Amino acid sequence: MSKYLKFYGINKTFQWLWQTLRHKLIMRLSIVVLVTFFFSLTVHSIVAGTVSSPPRPKVILISLDGATPDFVERYLKKGVLSPKQGLGLLKSHGVYAERNITCSASLTAACHIAIGTGSTAARNDINSNTFHLVASPFTSNISGFGAPIGGYSTIGPAPSIQPTAEPLWIGLQRNGKKVVAATFPGADGVDVQVPGLANSPIVDPASRRTVAYTVPFGVFGGVGASGFSLTAANFSPASSQIVSQINNAGRVSYSPIQQAALSDRFTVGGVSYDIQVAALDTTNDRHSNYDTLVFFDAQIGIPAGPFSLPATGPAYIRACDRRSSLFYFEGSSNQAGTAFYVSNLAPDLSTVRIARYSANALPRNPAVQTSVDDILSNVGFWAPRLIFGFQNASAPDLHLSPTLN
Repeated sequence: MSKYLKFYGINKTFQWLWQTLRHKLIMRLSIVVLVTFFFSLTVHSIVAGTVSSPPRPKVILISLDGATPDFVERYLKKGVLSPKQGLGLLKSHGVYAERNITCSASLTAACHIAIGTGSTAARNDINSNTFHLVASPFTSNISGFGAPIGGYSTIGPAPSIQPTAEPLWIGLQRNGKKVVAATFPGADGVDVQVPGLANSPIVDPASRRTVAYTVPFGVFGGVGASGFSLTAANFSPASSQIVSQINNAGRVSYSPIQQAALSDRFTVGGVSYDIQVAALDTTNDRHSNYDTLVFFDAQIGIPAGPFSLPATGPAYIRACDRRSSLFYFEGSSNQAGTAFYVSNLAPDLSTVRIARYSANALPRNPAVQTSVDDILSNVGFWAPRLIFGFQNASAPDLHLSPTLN
């Protein structure tokens, strides 16, 4: 009997131990399973999210006309270009080619259309910066930047039913990609017509030359560049109105403000302008040291501002800064502007050399009007550049310095 009770007690003890261990084991396994489940679910969500929404690659093509690799390398080595920004930064963090094969003919319009279409001139029909369309009268030519891409039909004439080349942005947009083009040849929003042909039909519609955000290349605004040579004899004390306007603008002159007429009268965008200049002395050294010139239109004067783009107000230039100052032609229908540069300003005004750039504007093509207005309101007008600002540096009135023409 005692042996039976002893066995029974041992058996009960083992049953209790087994139930206890099994309960704890099940609990631990349950915890492990739950943790594993939630961990797997989390990892799956992260992986699924990554796979379903990968980062969209963005390709930015920047063309610097004539900037061959040897020029870039030379400027980087000389320190003209910084290795930490611009081209230097792109080279150090990206991919670059030491050599490339250009198209034939190696001209700006032809090569850029070749880049933009992935085809040569034999296919895209742009073979030069300027050339003749067969449908045009013999004396009329067309710019390669604004010519029909991929050909056109001479019957009519009319757009080609099967163009032999098309801009890359057409296929990209067809496949849901967003394209932005700023001053790239062929992306201008122009309805191309045949030059010299009366009532010419459209041979390359603007729809093929427009992307999601299109900024066309700037154009001549209506008046060419000019230079001015003044002396102290050209200046006289400024009118009380000009003095008051300059003071209201927060500008100070420690010598009497002087004023001169540039004899620079012209019309831009249907508005006439008469450019005047005022001389200020901002040195406060008890000597007459005129160091700043203010350029303004005689009809508008010198408003105090602030100014909303594309307006600039008067152009203030301190000669020692060696920088140009932008000047917007208020009221011009083509919303054009220019810039002034002072190459020499004697403290006593005995020698004053001034250059005014040509007027420039952004084309207001209907297809790209929204983009152009956005640029004008947030960036400003098409700023003049030296290469187009002074197309005839030997002009007799363009005296940039006392010794150099």
